[in-house]
Amino acid sequence: MASSKHRPVELPSWCPNFNSPPGDDFVFAGVIGYQAGFDSWEERIQSRVLSVPDSDNLKFFGFQIDHVHTVVSSPEYCYDAKKWKGPGGTVDQLLQEEVKCLELSQQTYDLHDQIPDAHWRTLVADSTLQGKTPLEPVVFEDYLRLKEQWTWQSDTTYMDYVGTVTPSERQSVLSYYQSIEAKKTRTFFSTDGRRVGLGPFDLRVGDVICVLYGGAPLFVLRFEDGEEAKGDGNVATLIGDVYVHGLMDLKSMPSDTRREDRYFLVG
Repeated sequence: MASSKHRPVELPSWCPNFNSPPGDDFVFAGVIGYQAGFDSWEERIQSRVLSVPDSDNLKFFGFQIDHVHTVVSSPEYCYDAKKWKGPGGTVDQLLQEEVKCLELSQQTYDLHDQIPDAHWRTLVADSTLQGKTPLEPVVFEDYLRLKEQWTWQSDTTYMDYVGTVTPSERQSVLSYYQSIEAKKTRTFFSTDGRRVGLGPFDLRVGDVICVLYGGAPLFVLRFEDGEEAKGDGNVATLIGDVYVHGLMDLKSMPSDTRREDRYFLVG
């Protein structure tokens, strides 16, 4: 299950639109190492989904873990793959976006004079282009080097300034940059539980972050105002899959913000 931008109104939110353009969004379910909804691979194959008779709704078993607190407003090109500048986009645009994301990370973790470890990891969902997680600590140097280049030549293009580094540095920095670009349609946000993450393009403040058992990533559900607290019978809209730093492994998930297990009715 993942968000689809091009969605007919009659299509249930839990059903991907297979007519969407290819490469519409990065799918977190493909990352090797995310285990937000299961302890073992044997457990993952056990179905936790129930159909609802005479309805397009499905019931997913899981629990609520957090809420979306603040969403970074991204430039328009981040929402439309056709408008994305990619490697030819100006460094100034990329730098402005990074500054907003870093400020939110520093506020969230109360580290105003430091770069939180969660920040540079969350920019790429703590994963490589090949879908492996977590990143090695040395990748932090690639983030710093890329940020330095963005600041140094913010009025040029990425392809202009990438030639100023050594071949080995270039390849390493380029890999990190490409990981950022692969998640270009994702939205950077913070949570009520003081974490940061990457979510669907149409994420909103107040959206509910949930574990759905059997799913590798986390998921975002949206309820009508006040409906969230009324129990299992309220239909939620699945907004998409999501990465939240520190919550991608069920075994190490903190218990202080975890709600009781329940079925979520999703239409």
